[in-house]
Amino acid sequence: MFKYCIWYTLVHDHRLNVLIRSLAQHFNTDFYNGHITVHSRLEKQEANNTYAMLCKVTKPWYKLHGTIYQTETINDNTLFYALQQDYYMYDVERLGNHHVSLAYRRGKPFTEEEIAYANSLVSVDNIWSSDIYISLNDCRSTLPKHWNQIKRHIF
Repeated sequence: MFKYCIWYTLVHDHRLNVLIRSLAQHFNTDFYNGHITVHSRLEKQEANNTYAMLCKVTKPWYKLHGTIYQTETINDNTLFYALQQDYYMYDVERLGNHHVSLAYRRGKPFTEEEIAYANSLVSVDNIWSSDIYISLNDCRSTLPKHWNQIKRHIF
């Protein structure tokens, strides 16, 4: 679906992973490790090269921005919905809009009530550099539970 991806993956016990787990149970969707996508839809060699380069770069930190919203992606003739929360790198808008996906669903959008429920939960204001590690992931499946971490670099 998203080929090979480079993520800043959240450490296992991070509060956002607790939120993702809670939403997965509430919405009956797949649980996955929370992450900020750095690159997606890469071929394997390009992904390996990009991963190696990013392992040499200092990890950033992120500041919460806005509320949870829904996105829709059409990929491989499949509608893929995500509930996302935006974060600014170093709390600077011009550095780009990054996000953490809090829930994924195939073929059926989240309702307004479900989005409101997600927004009612306690948000996480900051993602510190110590909260993340760089990872290379195989995301070719349309099911997030089948996405596999190939490499990880904790620095």
